Amino acid sequence: MTLAEQLEIVRRRQEAEAWDRAEAEVFAKLATELPQPSDLDNQTRADLQPFLDWTAQAGVRYAPCKPHVVCAYVMHLTATGASTADILRHVAAITALHDRHNLADPVSTAAARYALGSAIPSEPPRSWKKAEKAAFVQLPPEVKSAIQRRDHERETEVRRLQNLVSELKKTANTTAPESKPVDISEKETLPMAKKDKGVGAYQDNDVKFTRVEDNSNTGKRDISKAVDRNASVKDGFSGPLDSGE
Repeated sequence: MTLAEQLEIVRRRQEAEAWDRAEAEVFAKLATELPQPSDLDNQTRADLQPFLDWTAQAGVRYAPCKPHVVCAYVMHLTATGASTADILRHVAAITALHDRHNLADPVSTAAARYALGSAIPSEPPRSWKKAEKAAFVQLPPEVKSAIQRRDHERETEVRRLQNLVSELKKTANTTAPESKPVDISEKETLPMAKKDKGVGAYQDNDVKFTRVEDNSNTGKRDISKAVDRNASVKDGFSGPLDSGE
């Protein structure tokens, strides 16, 4: 190594140290205003442990982690048959680790996103329109996975309800009583009016129907006036009728 190369290494080291000091001063000014990262819970620590073991075997750093290291780890999970939910949990634990130490998230880099997109293939819901399916491709893998999972749950619930309705219809058809066919030949018997003893009078319970004689025929004699005049003769007995009546 020449003297010039050694001096260049020293210069870069000093420059890096100066950057670290300046960045520390910037952070100190904003420390009270920025939200404090929370500690890792037990579930996150459990999801993070396989990544720590893998980086130890590969001889690479786990924090700060390089984007291509995350990419390689995601491909490793895919090759071992990890499910979509497991992959998302593991990379979420890597993000939480870097947030805890105020480090840049390597999961958000292009290399890591490419690996996730390849490891989590997902199709848009069949009910979506063409334009919506085109926009679906641009969504983050985590969002596409959530949409696909919810759409699968919806279809499963719809099929369950359809089967339930079908079973209820079958039960209703088997338990319904048989209806008696109507015989149209049977006629309802109506009460007939009873004839009263009086001439021309009919009665049915409290309702009476009286026959009225029609005297409008001019061919018959009207003797009502003669009967009235002769009613006083011999107390109304054998009263003679006028010859003109």
